[in-house]
Amino acid sequence: FSRRYYTVQWRKRTNKKNKLWEGDGYIVVSENGIVLKTQARDRLYKPVGRTNKTATDGLIVFGTYEAEVDCEASLEEIQRLTSTEQSSQSSSAPEKPETVAVVNNPMKRHRQTLPEPKRLFVDIPSSPEKIAEPLDTLESVDVPKSVVLPNSRRIVVDERLLYKLRPHQREAVIFIYECLVGIRDPQHLGALLADEMGLGKTLTAIAVIWTLLKQSPCPKQPPLVAKVLICCPVTLIENWRREFSKWLDVNRIGILALNGKQQTAAKDKQDIISFGKTKVYQVLIMSYEKVMSCSKELAAVNIDMVVCDEGHRLKNAANKTLNILGSLGIPRKLLLTGTPIQNDLNEYYTIINFINPGILGTFAEFQREISRPIIKAREKSCVLREALREGRRKSAELISTTKAFVLRRTKDSIRNFLTDRTDVLIFCRPTKWQRSLYQLAASSSKFSSVLGSEQGVVLALINLFKKICNLPALVEEDALYQQLYQNSNKPAELAPAALKKRTAGSKINVLVPLLLGFRAAGEKTVLISNYTQTLDYLEQMLSKLNLRFLRLDGATSANTRDQLVTKFNRSPHFDVFILSAKAGGVGLNLIGASRLVLFDNDWNPLVDQQALARIHRDGQKRPVFIYRLFTAGAIDEKIFQRQLTKLTLSDMFLDDLRDSNLSIFDSDDLRDLFTVNDTACNTHDLLCCECDGTGNNLPQAVDDAEDTQEDPLLSTGFSSALDLMEEDEKELAKRKAQPFRTALNKFRHYDPA
Repeated sequence: FSRRYYTVQWRKRTNKKNKLWEGDGYIVVSENGIVLKTQARDRLYKPVGRTNKTATDGLIVFGTYEAEVDCEASLEEIQRLTSTEQSSQSSSAPEKPETVAVVNNPMKRHRQTLPEPKRLFVDIPSSPEKIAEPLDTLESVDVPKSVVLPNSRRIVVDERLLYKLRPHQREAVIFIYECLVGIRDPQHLGALLADEMGLGKTLTAIAVIWTLLKQSPCPKQPPLVAKVLICCPVTLIENWRREFSKWLDVNRIGILALNGKQQTAAKDKQDIISFGKTKVYQVLIMSYEKVMSCSKELAAVNIDMVVCDEGHRLKNAANKTLNILGSLGIPRKLLLTGTPIQNDLNEYYTIINFINPGILGTFAEFQREISRPIIKAREKSCVLREALREGRRKSAELISTTKAFVLRRTKDSIRNFLTDRTDVLIFCRPTKWQRSLYQLAASSSKFSSVLGSEQGVVLALINLFKKICNLPALVEEDALYQQLYQNSNKPAELAPAALKKRTAGSKINVLVPLLLGFRAAGEKTVLISNYTQTLDYLEQMLSKLNLRFLRLDGATSANTRDQLVTKFNRSPHFDVFILSAKAGGVGLNLIGASRLVLFDNDWNPLVDQQALARIHRDGQKRPVFIYRLFTAGAIDEKIFQRQLTKLTLSDMFLDDLRDSNLSIFDSDDLRDLFTVNDTACNTHDLLCCECDGTGNNLPQAVDDAEDTQEDPLLSTGFSSALDLMEEDEKELAKRKAQPFRTALNKFRHYDPA
């Protein structure tokens, strides 16, 4: 039984409710038991306790002391520390072999001895302002397995992580490192990694964290980062802990995860205090909600770096978590999100101002100088060339500023590592019952008064129309529908109680043969909805079809979530995974399925994008097919059209797509929301496409959008008022169609009629 050494944190045993660790030490484990050694007044480590047990997990009791293991240390490291201390104290008498001297630096963590990797070193001046030569890109590095970070010292990414990093992740590690150590901008030490879902942002962040914890850009100085805070949705806490364990091993880094499992709020606060006072933990993982409840304890900890996963949750300037994190004075901030722009530029400003305060000026300055000119140019009624040019110039200015610390890549970056993906948009004509329900709601005397009511009542009307799109039976218990029916003269067959058995709808009629076809082909399916009621009906439908399924929604515990995902991915005995978009649309890897059906959509397109990314990920072995169902001409198709507005905004400032310069809707268009168009596909109508529906691509517009928009007042010819009105209508129709054509230009058009 060879001796083993571990660093620990220790304290004297006490009956107090809230216990604090008193210091750091180490233990020696042999066949005779464990010896605890702590620091004495002469700065040497000496034995203070012994136990006959040899187990190192959990709390170890040594008489009046107790300790908890941090990580394993090698004998060579212990001996090196001993010799260093003895040489620094020439007047001291030689110590016994088992006594280990203390040095100023903390004990290094034990690392498995590996062959020295081949490295390419790039020396860069220590002062960021003096850097003139750009860093070689990864493609130009002679040794492809080495990633050298820009610095005056030779900083190399740990080889254990390096072998797992894709080329785009290596590029991201260098980019983020340059931001966080001040090479790109010494005054702003924040970075935003905005890669699309499924590109491995978590592993990239872990590589950056580990590098900053273990290596310093400044010669003869400790690392710039000693304590890291990771904030994420509560459902992702365990995922982060697993990822650290997977890539680094639990004995190499101290991780404290506040996942709320059988733990009181007082215990969480005590753990945060211990995190700040001891060297046992380097990384604290907690939810955004926990940040609010433990803000006082966090303020007492010297945190060097914060990582915000799903960082778009901080988009609201009034967000309490955002304000608390901003008040902690954390110098280095890394924000991870595939969807930083969800609604408008004001939210984007809030995120940017959090990671790099002041870089875009004050909010008032941003609105005046950047936001308003861009919004004005994006209005469909804007035809003045000067306003359009100013909007483009301000857009380019914003993109240029943010590109210094915002990195965005799409799945094209890992196309060679992913299987093919096919997206299918299916527009389903409403059934007779659905049309009758729409007409009842729209013709009711109460309908017009509802449109002019306060926001809460209008939202109730939106929910009613969305229920009709999903399943007529869903409106049975809807309070607003009951009021509308009471104020109408419609037949008894449309009474709320009579609708209970009307479970069929146009989308259900399409979904059933799809699912049966997938099972016949041996393909698993992920079935997603945004509503619990809809999930209940889908579950009943699957049972009637004898399809074996698992379900995950907001009521599923964190432990059960992981078990369900593992069971579905590995077991051949399940056909369908029923998933709530909001509860399971983030962080889940469901590559056991190759088919995904999104039954209904959300107002926020990025909620849908997150949900759609569950199966097309690194590790998927089969070609992927994504199906989205819409009720043709009804509210869910029009929500989809409004989603395209927000996606073009994101494309413009993250992907820098020049064709994404036009908005689609203004306030007048909202009147159309509750109108049900009698059409096979309202979106195809808006495209102004004249194809015959046999699978043709949408023809591209020849003229550039900006060049074709001309101020009528600048025209040198003479036109009648009627000609000008007709010309304006054509121009507005063209401007309205252009964003749709840009967003949907890769789709082929099929008319099943």
